[in-house]
This record gives sequence, structure tokens and C-alpha cells, in this order.
Amino acid sequence: PPKLVAKTGHVPLYSGLRKVPPSLRRALMCFLLSTAVRSLREAGPTFNSMLIHVVRFTNVQGVVKEEVEKELGTIVSRLQFGDGSRSPSLLDELRDLWEKDYVVTTAAFGPEHELPAWKEVAASLPKVSSTIVVRGINGSALDALDYELHHDTGLNIIAIGGDKLSRGLTLEGLTV
Repeated sequence: PPKLVAKTGHVPLYSGLRKVPPSLRRALMCFLLSTAVRSLREAGPTFNSMLIHVVRFTNVQGVVKEEVEKELGTIVSRLQFGDGSRSPSLLDELRDLWEKDYVVTTAAFGPEHELPAWKEVAASLPKVSSTIVVRGINGSALDALDYELHHDTGLNIIAIGGDKLSRGLTLEGLTV
């Protein structure tokens, strides 16, 4: 059974399991695609951030952080080592999202906006995915948004928190 979370007794579940819901998994994949596109478009280091605002309870935020780290780890592993016999493959899922969302949305902005070719994006995904870090951002977390420390390298970060994220904290390159 899932451990109870101090103060609230709440453990965030999806369909009775500790896992990210499909909407959050899709948002993770969008962040990965957007980060890949920026890496192809822009020379030099970039900052890309994803914000997951949960609740004010830091223990619940910690559970969500664990689940996001687990899902991101699965995505990274599948991109780097393949899917085996899984169907659809993760690349198939990402390409479907690319074609149904990114291509359509970008086309609506007009011909002056162009996306890189899918082949380039797909080739960059394993490397880009391995650069993404997950941080808990709250009053009791040791994690920090240390953009200055990454001035020369850039930073791809998923920030998970509650009140601290809703109080004017700047997320560089907020993407998702």
C-alpha cells in the first residue's frame, strides 16, 4: 500500500496507482519536443523550464516529483535503448504528437514560422532527454533554480512545487 503523506494523508493516485496521469505524461513529452526544437534552432546554451504546480503540501509535491522522475526516467531509457516489443513505440507516440499538435499549430502562425524536420528532432531526442532535471521547489526543498550556475551550459528543468512557484518566481525559458 502507498505510504501516507504526513499532514494530509493524501497520496496522489491515477486510476488507483502511483503514476502520472496521461495529461501530465503528454505535457512531459511536449516539454521534451519543445526543448529539442530549441536546441536545434538556437546555438549555445538555452534555458527551458516546465512548471508543475501541485498543492501547498510539500510531502504531496515530493510524491509527484518521484512519479515525474520515474516517468521521465522511463522516457529517457526508451529513447536511448529502444522500446523492445512495445507498441506503439515512444518515437511513434512523439511523432503523432508532433504531427497532430506541433505541425498544425505552427502552420496556423503562417509560412514565416518553420519547424525543423521530424528526422532532426527525432535524432536529437535521446541526447536532449538526458539533460532534463527534475527539482522540487518549495520552502523546505534543498533544490534550487540555479540558472546562474548554468549560464555557460544552459538548463532544462522541470520545477515541481506549490506556493513558492506561484509567488512571482521567474522560470527562465518557461515552455510548458
